[in-house]
Amino acid sequence: MGLSVPPNLNVQPYLAIPGFGALRRVTGDSTPPSAPGYRAAIVNYMAQEDRAIKADFPGARPLRRKPLNRSFALFHEGTTPRPVVVMLHGFSAGTEQWAPIAYELFAKGYDVFVPCLPGHGLLNLDGSEFTGAVPTGATWKWWDDFAERIYGLVKSAPNVSMVGLSFGGNLSLKAAERHRAELAADGQPILRNVVAVSPFLAFTGTYDPQSALDKQKGKKPTAVDSFVEARKIPNERVATALEWAEGVAPERVHAYLQSLQVDMRSVSNPPLDYGFKFASQDAVLGMFKAAEETRANAAQLDGLKLQIIASQAGATADPSAMLKFGEDSGAEIYEFAKADGVPHAMVHPLENPTPSWNKVRDLILSRFDSVGPTASP
Repeated sequence: MGLSVPPNLNVQPYLAIPGFGALRRVTGDSTPPSAPGYRAAIVNYMAQEDRAIKADFPGARPLRRKPLNRSFALFHEGTTPRPVVVMLHGFSAGTEQWAPIAYELFAKGYDVFVPCLPGHGLLNLDGSEFTGAVPTGATWKWWDDFAERIYGLVKSAPNVSMVGLSFGGNLSLKAAERHRAELAADGQPILRNVVAVSPFLAFTGTYDPQSALDKQKGKKPTAVDSFVEARKIPNERVATALEWAEGVAPERVHAYLQSLQVDMRSVSNPPLDYGFKFASQDAVLGMFKAAEETRANAAQLDGLKLQIIASQAGATADPSAMLKFGEDSGAEIYEFAKADGVPHAMVHPLENPTPSWNKVRDLILSRFDSVGPTASP
């Protein structure tokens, strides 16, 4: 059974999964459901987000979105509530990062919400990047506010799961630390399941964003090359990724992969053009401070259904910090060895164009039983 789309609902056709018809995204342009609840709250949130970006109010600076970095949701037809999965992308990346697995969770019966992180995916009207809205060392608590708001949108669902990659994993853990004891109508915890993939909890090596920022004072801001340096994607890697995906999982190959193949040969971090190429030292410091707070509260998650997926081959985020957090929180841990070559951004087949992506996908999906309306995972 596919998603029923009213005639006045402006949604983006995306992918067909066998047995589920043509799935369509709900975005900020969509008409909110008439019944109150989490679905209406999500659509209203996305509409407010779009309005803020377009600066449809006096004195604001108009911006526009990158096409592959827009908040979206997947809702089942009808008014009966479903368990909800919130999926949070990584720092400097975008919502498309989760699209392949989001659609598979929808196919298993879940409503899915994939919000864009604050300040991400924004362009000036001339097409240049705008990163001035990313939380900084002074405003890093905005990350907490974001996690709180997203949780607040969905907490009226029968139950909620949160899945995050990299810093999105950190934000999923933040929400869990604050709300793991809250109960749903059935007397069970609202937050049933958390999966943190390569959660950013500390930098690999000796990089210190505060020292880097201090050295920069009085100078023109520069990019943190070791963290978000532009990476060229060789033509053969793109071709290999497409060939592998088509051969292993043709039902999950998206039409946009072919349509964007030329663009992907020269775009920067990440391979899909949804993130930004560079971030200021101050923005990285904000992320670092938020990570410190999350890391300090690991013990609060003991007893929660939590999975940590880490890779010893991943750059930037320290895998030993992930494993320590997993131990302190009592999480189930799956670790890829360095020889496996699994990258930090492992959840999309174009960022992880190896058979290991199939394993990552299976690890995540194995946490979610197929469900129907009002069912629990």
